Amino acid sequence: MGQLVSKKQSQEAKHHSTPVGLYPTCEWDSRTIKGLVVRKKLAPIYKGQEGASSKGDSEECPICMLFYPCLNRALCCRKQICTECYLQIKKPRETGEASACPYCMAPDLEIVYAGRRSPQTVKEEREEQDRVTRLERQATARRGTEAEWPPQKEIASASKREPAEGTPEDGSDLPESPLAASGGGVAIPAAAGGGDGELSSAPAAVGVHGAAAPDAGADASAEGGAYGEGPSQPSEAPPMSHEDMVEQMLIMEAIRMSLADAGGQQ
Repeated sequence: MGQLVSKKQSQEAKHHSTPVGLYPTCEWDSRTIKGLVVRKKLAPIYKGQEGASSKGDSEECPICMLFYPCLNRALCCRKQICTECYLQIKKPRETGEASACPYCMAPDLEIVYAGRRSPQTVKEEREEQDRVTRLERQATARRGTEAEWPPQKEIASASKREPAEGTPEDGSDLPESPLAASGGGVAIPAAAGGGDGELSSAPAAVGVHGAAAPDAGADASAEGGAYGEGPSQPSEAPPMSHEDMVEQMLIMEAIRMSLADAGGQQ
């Protein structure tokens, strides 16, 4: 009886030792693949199915996401992998290239084939895999929560704290400049009157850059006439600037001296 089972399995291995076209190319020699399958170093190659079998004895390859009657197991992490996916990842020994495990990134991928699994074994392994996946997701969620510390509520409350004393935000408590406190202008003293032809005028307010401050009365009169509230009253000429006043004084002084010299010659 044992010899009949072994012979049947050997015949099955020979019929399922050729890639079925899951990938367009394969670097492995077909005779090498057949020898590995017959010696049970690789799982027989079947055409993958989209869903699990009704008997519950099929297993899913996590790489191609298809179901097979039997799969290989990685020695490093015990993850299942179908033969065609393994032949794509694992390079032939002739190339001398090492192939890492696609699951745990172990430097050299090695697999083992332990035969078909019973439906009960497949069910238990599937439940165990689901439990591990659930724990991994919970661990990932906890790491994400820790990475977002401190919570957004604390950040928002910190941003609404009042500024430290002595650092006003709107500048309302800043000291007023002497120029602003004095009204924004500088008073020019009137020229001293003394003799004939000397210039005498009232003090004039000069702005920061030397320009004369506008006459409030003149502005009010002009505004009233513009809006039709009545005929505008003639207003006094605006006060001269500081430069004009000095120039006028120099001209008057020159005229006075010229007149004095002419009177002395007579």
